Amino acid sequence: MSFPQIDETHDPARSSWVEGADGHPDFPVQNLPYGIFSPPGGAARAGVAIGERIFDLRAAAEAGLLPAAAAAVLHGTTLNALMALPAADRLALRRWLSALFSDEGQRHAVEPLLHRAADCALHLPAAIGDYTDFYVAFTTPPISASCSAPTIRCCPIINMSPSAIMDGHPPSGRQACR
Repeated sequence: MSFPQIDETHDPARSSWVEGADGHPDFPVQNLPYGIFSPPGGAARAGVAIGERIFDLRAAAEAGLLPAAAAAVLHGTTLNALMALPAADRLALRRWLSALFSDEGQRHAVEPLLHRAADCALHLPAAIGDYTDFYVAFTTPPISASCSAPTIRCCPIINMSPSAIMDGHPPSGRQACR
């Protein structure tokens, strides 16, 4: 597994023309997190936070402002397809966005696609499929209330759920008791 390298997009001296982005405690131009949001009166779509704004990635893709590989996967209501892109394509998108937000010459094309974050609704960014969680031994430290210290001998072995607790229901599983 390779990890992203610190590059020019992380440069502390990099600045942005986006109002409020420079010096923002959470979302300056060096930190561009992806998410799913709905603008007022609009449908859920992919976006990226910068300052107190959310840049509409779906609209940017439709306007031809993004690299082709990223633009091809930004039409849905989750980030699953974006996360599945090769690392090189995800890095290219990050560099492209950093350049869009740093180059004053791009302002006329980008500014209409920025929404006030306070006016938008945020949504779960990914569709969660199955997951498996298991303890490998009875001496594994307990995490759930069902495996508290007095009942360590009766704890989940395998826990598999497509809901991942996202729908408010606890995951189901098997227990092995001695």
